[in-house]
Amino acid sequence: MSATPSRCGWLLAGRKGEAMSTTRESFKRKLPVELRPVYALGRELRERGAAVSVAEIPQLGQKKIGLDDYLVAGGRVDDLETFTLGGQAFRSASFWYGRWKMKAAALAA
Repeated sequence: MSATPSRCGWLLAGRKGEAMSTTRESFKRKLPVELRPVYALGRELRERGAAVSVAEIPQLGQKKIGLDDYLVAGGRVDDLETFTLGGQAFRSASFWYGRWKMKAAALAA
């Protein structure tokens, strides 16, 4: 895991059948293990009927910019770069998720 604390902000909106966005700051710099919770949440939401995308909030300088800061500064959610759960960025997390779900099922049996 990274030596720096994880900085993340979430935008969870929508209902079953509507688009659902999960926003992760500093996304591209995250190690695969740091993307596991994002992927697991996205899969859970998708299994409940949501269309899920993951977006990165641009970070300028050392100060954390959350979704609220981004929107107040005039940013638009539609302008954020988005990633799908099936994309390359989540390949390692997808593999981990499959193993994790199998272990959870075995423990529940």
